[in-house]
Amino acid sequence: MTSKLRKSHRLLLAAVLGGLLSGCGDSAEEEARFQAEIARDDRISALHAACLESPTALEEYRACVQHSRETKTPELGLSRRGEKLPDDLFSGPGLEHITVLSINGNKLTDLPSSLSNLTNLKELRLESNEFTEIPEVVFEMPWLEKMSISMNRISHISDKINNLSSLKSLDLAVNELATLPKSLAGLTRLKYLNLAANRFATIPASIATLPNVEYLSFARNRLEAVPDTVTQMHSLKGLFLKDNHIHILPEQWDGMDRLAVLHLARNSLSTLPISLTHLTQLSQPTEGHIGRLPFDVDNAEGMDYKFEKWGDVEVAHGIDVSNNKFTSLDPAFCQVGWINLENNPLTTEKFNFSCGK
Repeated sequence: MTSKLRKSHRLLLAAVLGGLLSGCGDSAEEEARFQAEIARDDRISALHAACLESPTALEEYRACVQHSRETKTPELGLSRRGEKLPDDLFSGPGLEHITVLSINGNKLTDLPSSLSNLTNLKELRLESNEFTEIPEVVFEMPWLEKMSISMNRISHISDKINNLSSLKSLDLAVNELATLPKSLAGLTRLKYLNLAANRFATIPASIATLPNVEYLSFARNRLEAVPDTVTQMHSLKGLFLKDNHIHILPEQWDGMDRLAVLHLARNSLSTLPISLTHLTQLSQPTEGHIGRLPFDVDNAEGMDYKFEKWGDVEVAHGIDVSNNKFTSLDPAFCQVGWINLENNPLTTEKFNFSCGK
């Protein structure tokens, strides 16, 4: 139904109600109230249209924010390929209801200082912009719980990252990072950290200082080895290191009793440490799952690493070492719940035979 048709129906209803209420003492009040509702509906419709179809990005941004004020919807999206947001865009009352803000697919290099007025914001999505660092205003928002700033040009992270003490999920995939600050240790609530498709030649030591990280991805980087410090991360449930140049792993994994998934596909490995077979969670049956992840850890081909979907991935317990250089594997790995040996010199059939299957 078009907005003009809806308006005519409302006016007709208003006229009917006006006639019915003509004998009542408060009919004028009722009609005024009804007319005010019609005016508000028309205003919201106009704002919605402007939010979708304004001739300039600036007008569209303002219309979308005002539409959010009127409707009180918890999620606000601003995507128009604009290069700058007005500094006062989030100023003034009426935006306390916003809990999710998506500013994806623009050309932004910075964010307005008024963003920190969104004191109930829980999730901030900044994918596919042109940020070279996390904008300063973000560090003034310690209440944030989820942030995705993937597919930008970030090459440096400020020491102020520890201001974001409420963060539970941080997605920095597809950027230009090669180092991390020591202050990362301040993210004591962080559970999900995605650093896939960056420029890391080694896993920074500061990673091991994160006390509660459960899912960690360094897929599609430039790693050649995994440092011993990683095996000190006893909270880890999933470690995703596919598409690197890894040829050696730490010998001792004892103590990593929560580790349920180890993804090492498309590396240069020819052996696995026997200590991995001691980890009880890796020995769960193949139908086991580690739960739902906030980013797609199992899709590593080309631009599939966009991580635009949150919360829909389930991963079986076990080890993925497909597309490596294995010519043999200790039969002790027969007890691992699931192991993917595809595209190795050692065939899956040969391994199954050694397991007596």
